[in-house]
Amino acid sequence: MLLMWRREELDEPPAAGGRADLTPGLGMKIQALTLMALLLPVSLAVAQEPAAAPDSAAVLNGETIRVFLDCRTRCDFDHIRREIPYVAWVRDRQDAQVHLLITSQRTGAGGRENTLAFIGLQDMASVSDTLLQVSSPTDTNAEEREQLTRTIELGLIQFVARTPLADRIEVAWTGPQESVLDAVETGDPWNSWIFRLRANGSLGGEERTSAYSVSGSISANRTTEDLKTEIWTYGHYSESSFELSDGSTSTGLRRDYGASLLQVWSLGQHWSVGGEASARHSLFGNYDLRAWVAPALEFSVWPYAESTRRQLTFLYALGVQHSDYVEITIFGETQETRPAHSLFAGLSMREPWGNATVGFEAFQYLHDPERHRLEFFGWLSVRLFRGLDLNVNGRLARVKDQINLRAGEATDEEILLRQRELGTDFRYDFSFGLSYRFGSIYNNAVNPRFEALD
Repeated sequence: MLLMWRREELDEPPAAGGRADLTPGLGMKIQALTLMALLLPVSLAVAQEPAAAPDSAAVLNGETIRVFLDCRTRCDFDHIRREIPYVAWVRDRQDAQVHLLITSQRTGAGGRENTLAFIGLQDMASVSDTLLQVSSPTDTNAEEREQLTRTIELGLIQFVARTPLADRIEVAWTGPQESVLDAVETGDPWNSWIFRLRANGSLGGEERTSAYSVSGSISANRTTEDLKTEIWTYGHYSESSFELSDGSTSTGLRRDYGASLLQVWSLGQHWSVGGEASARHSLFGNYDLRAWVAPALEFSVWPYAESTRRQLTFLYALGVQHSDYVEITIFGETQETRPAHSLFAGLSMREPWGNATVGFEAFQYLHDPERHRLEFFGWLSVRLFRGLDLNVNGRLARVKDQINLRAGEATDEEILLRQRELGTDFRYDFSFGLSYRFGSIYNNAVNPRFEALD
């Protein structure tokens, strides 16, 4: 189905009859050149007027709808404005008749499911709708944005239909002539399995320093409504060297690799049960081998189907950790097996007023309750009032679970080059900011010139 916007074109005035007087004359030539100089900028402005701009008269007369695009995922706003010229895009929600809230989450196949909430405001408050648009992991960026733009058009048509512009919208069916299509089941030779291969490398240096790193991962996952399976293997190696003032060379080495398996079974719209198994080698963490096995249970207060807009979950895991250490630890251990459990609680909301994510995580070794970690984290973006947004991001952790620390004091070289994990009682990071926008309420013009310097 295509939604087509009919532009009202003005007929050009008929050309004046007869041939122009070509009688030479300096005064006439000057007048002609002056007239051309005056008309040239006007003609260029008309020629360069964006084809996607809505009729200004329609905007001023209230014939078109005002839309605020609130995209919490990847959106090409320039493309959307070009392809949907029959609405007025505004910068602030307070000026809009339609608040378009777009959120997304990853699909099991590696694609993206976008949830488009069309929230009516002002005289459109009685109209609202929610549409889903799903992209394939093999879709290009251009294909993804076309699918999203088409879905936006489908959702906006019910609002446009309530304005005088409805007379200028045409609906066309581009599918087969048959009114009913036969559903045909096609076999999936991969049985819903998705595989990913990644590899990265870097190399750089100066006269007295050099560094390189290589990393890669292989993952496989299979996601259905009832079962979720994720397998992941990864590896990372990096080396850096520095020539010191005395002519000696200091070398830093990081090596980290491992694998994990996650299995989850759905138990309705609120419960899930599963387990995780992982193994890891890390020079930085003093692990020659760290193996972890833990079954887990999760409860979601709201149905999982609402996860793109709001989600409150509690996850409890009880497992066993086995560790073989590279060097003897501060507790005199070269290897040990310890039971442990963890609890996670997280709230995530994406609403017209903004985004919020807050959570709490607790981890504890059962052989010694003093060996534990408590962590709080949060991210908040709130519209305080028209044009003013508050953004806050923070994390605070009480760290008492570092049973893996190497014995002995770390050297200055190890500290500066981050070659070993250091003991600490806490970790924190915090950031905040305000942003304020003001000016014209309309935001329709698209001008990509000199973007490299913006």
